[in-house]
Amino acid sequence: MKEILEKYGKIGIAELVKNYDKLGLRASGNFEKKLEYEVTESKLKITGASYSYFMEKGRGVTSPNKRGKLYGIILQWIEDKKLKVWEGKTKKSMAFLISRKIDEKGIKVPNPYNAGGLITDVFNRNYFNNLSKELNREISIKIFNQWQ
Repeated sequence: MKEILEKYGKIGIAELVKNYDKLGLRASGNFEKKLEYEVTESKLKITGASYSYFMEKGRGVTSPNKRGKLYGIILQWIEDKKLKVWEGKTKKSMAFLISRKIDEKGIKVPNPYNAGGLITDVFNRNYFNNLSKELNREISIKIFNQWQ
């Protein structure tokens, strides 16, 4: 059973990376670097970057006492994506404007830059049905072998 969970951990991560690139969400590559899976005898756990949820579901408005904390993150994102600045703007002013807009309006997904489904298009009914079939087959073989 552990081998099947290992296989599906690797498949899940590979498919997430493929979808990440297909959706054009790659900036620094940290999303891919932070993807990990852990298998015990009967459990598969896949973890990733803390912002994965926002890439999938979007982000709400920032509470007033926490505003301004996105600035550094957005500035790094601009660098990682190698974005060109708007005419007459610097990367710093662009980061300020983007982070202020996110703080005030949030981000809805899907949007023109993120079609959505980064995670749910991978971990869907098909993925879990295939995993379930393989696990059921393995368990059935073990039970059958015990009865012989």
